[in-house]
Amino acid sequence: MERCSICGCKVHRNGDYAKPSVKGRSHATRHHYKIFPILYEDIAWNGYDLREIVSVSGLTNRGIPSYFRAHLDPDLNQESLTRHEAWKPIFGQVGTSQGHLRKQRIEPSDIFLFFGSFQKIITDNHKFQMKPKSSPMHVIWGWLQVDEIISVDKCDKGKLEWAIYHPHFHRPPDKTNTVYVAKGFLDISVSGVST
Repeated sequence: MERCSICGCKVHRNGDYAKPSVKGRSHATRHHYKIFPILYEDIAWNGYDLREIVSVSGLTNRGIPSYFRAHLDPDLNQESLTRHEAWKPIFGQVGTSQGHLRKQRIEPSDIFLFFGSFQKIITDNHKFQMKPKSSPMHVIWGWLQVDEIISVDKCDKGKLEWAIYHPHFHRPPDKTNTVYVAKGFLDISVSGVST
């Protein structure tokens, strides 16, 4: 039986997705959120906090309770939180996901592209809703060019004060727990054309 990498509770796999072994409860249970320092309401977007967008908006079938904490990862947008002056964009991976990246030999200067399925929304009187007749779109929404690769369990956290808020610094010990820190500027040192 597989165990949750956050809390150790038993999970089973159905296809590619881990499911809780406890009857009917989501695996993302209340106790998981206690280990992360960021609340959804701490995350800002266009003058709103993320909890407000999700809870009040009608974009989901349920709201986000005040105790829910966010796994803000990758963290790419400087304006989304109050930041330490040395903050850099950062992305964390652990377990089989990190094992896959290690096998692909990810190294400094490599670029991660972040993508997902999105749908257009409209706002009416500070309420968000799906735009009628809009179709889901597959969108590249961000990227990160690697500057440093840091093993969280082995690093000197005193030298990474700016990153301590990140969820991967609040996980139980795991030798695979890794963060990728972004370069300050995009650096593509390849020919602009290929044949």
